[in-house]
Amino acid sequence: MHKTTDGGESFTSANTGLTQNQITVVTLDPQSASTLYAGTLEAGVFKSTDGATSWSPANSGMATSWVFDVAVDASNPATVYAGTSSQGLLKSTDGGGSWTPVNNGLPASQVHAVAVDPAHPMTIWAGLVAGLYKSTDAGASWVLHRSGFIGDLAIDPLASSTVYAGVLGGLGGVLKTTDGGRHWSQRPTLLPGNNGYAVAIAPAMPSTLYVGTGGGVFQSVDGGDAWAPVNQGLNLALCDDVVKDPADDVTIYAATDGGGVFRSTDRGQTWHAANDGLGGGWVLDLAVASSGSRALYASTTLGVYKSTDGAATWSHASAGLGGYALVLAIDPSTPTTLYAGVAFAGIYKSTDGGASWSFASDQLRNLNVNRLVIDPHDPSVLYATTSANGGDVVKSMDSGASWSSAASGLTNKQVGFLTIDPGDPSVLYASTNGGLFRSTDGAGSWSFLTTDVFGPIVVDPIDSKILYVGVPVVAKSIDWGASWRRLGSGLPPGGFAETVSLDPGDRHTLFIAHLDGGVYQLEQRCVFFDGFETGDVAAWSSGVP
Repeated sequence: MHKTTDGGESFTSANTGLTQNQITVVTLDPQSASTLYAGTLEAGVFKSTDGATSWSPANSGMATSWVFDVAVDASNPATVYAGTSSQGLLKSTDGGGSWTPVNNGLPASQVHAVAVDPAHPMTIWAGLVAGLYKSTDAGASWVLHRSGFIGDLAIDPLASSTVYAGVLGGLGGVLKTTDGGRHWSQRPTLLPGNNGYAVAIAPAMPSTLYVGTGGGVFQSVDGGDAWAPVNQGLNLALCDDVVKDPADDVTIYAATDGGGVFRSTDRGQTWHAANDGLGGGWVLDLAVASSGSRALYASTTLGVYKSTDGAATWSHASAGLGGYALVLAIDPSTPTTLYAGVAFAGIYKSTDGGASWSFASDQLRNLNVNRLVIDPHDPSVLYATTSANGGDVVKSMDSGASWSSAASGLTNKQVGFLTIDPGDPSVLYASTNGGLFRSTDGAGSWSFLTTDVFGPIVVDPIDSKILYVGVPVVAKSIDWGASWRRLGSGLPPGGFAETVSLDPGDRHTLFIAHLDGGVYQLEQRCVFFDGFETGDVAAWSSGVP
């Protein structure tokens, strides 16, 4: 959390008391500018009464879950609503002191958006994957007003019968009503970038709107009739993943935050969007089968999608999936068998190439699974990381049917990245906030290596003592992680590498998906490791917005 008091010219840290640094939403008390609520990824709601100088938990009655949105009743700020990932909509009548569910009539446990009518506080709007719901009795009961995945809500502060809803998937864009929900219109039919992730109204000029989409930020000055981009200075090519076609030496795929999937057929010299049929611009993970049909899977905020023609077209492959997948893994010996780590819903498994999904195990139900790796020599052995309740590493030896903890020796169980040695599957590496750890007995125990590096880990498939870790730079070890050297210049300052991978056909070439600068390639032939090397990093940006 950061705070500015000079209109964004400078920022200072405002994290005192926050035990979770992944903030999903910040909401101000409309009657007290010094009172704020912060929703977090896994630690519930926090409250500040001193302008974010300090924070304290406001979580009584709230399970460990992702808080999508927080709304405060303008006429009675002690009444607060929170949309969550596992408990639906929660309500507090004591300023966050305690929470109770108000889900009668809501069909699902995930509420992505909530808004309170400022003129009629008994009227509440809730946005879900299943549609837009309205309550006229302060959440006691709900009625469906519009189908479709609603990502955000905004109410005109001067005319509260006018409501805007950001739509994800389908036609996307923004829905508008001027009569309290009796009639709706698409404003416009299709926004550039498709999805309306966030909607905001200028308080003093409510005909001026802003919407955040997969193609950037757009502004309307006429209540949504016309839109214009306001993206100058924004970097829209933030990459979450990059994978190479295992059977094609020149084709690479990149997953982006907002732009969908991009494909290069010339080893990254140029890029083109490859989103025909793909729902959702935020692609969380990519996985490509190494054999068989070479199917490509993309996990987005609207589900899992599958392509069998090199990302030329996509089809939905989420039947039975209980949410959106944070991570995907494909069985290396049976490419029609997939696993998905689903946000706050555990691990799902498909044995028919994504046509249908079911729970792999009830043991991990409601847990946030953010990493999955499969033993390349014995695909019945899987490892996963969870981030709820302090985090954990878990292991399955029966294709995901049962799991047991495998975190002995980890001083910090919040594992951000997990990697298995492809040459020796008993060796694993775990990257945590407390440093890098190594196991040599199939995660039976872990030993500490260093605090100097943190990030995605790659093990050389030919020489297992060679490791790479993505940090703001890329670091390389040639002694199983005992020591590290900087490798490569040219990466953007700040941020970090979300993924680092070796070219399957050329182990001297690395691909780097960087959150603050797109896709990078690192060539490291003939580098003499004397402590002064920098390598050679080339940015790939052609065709990426």
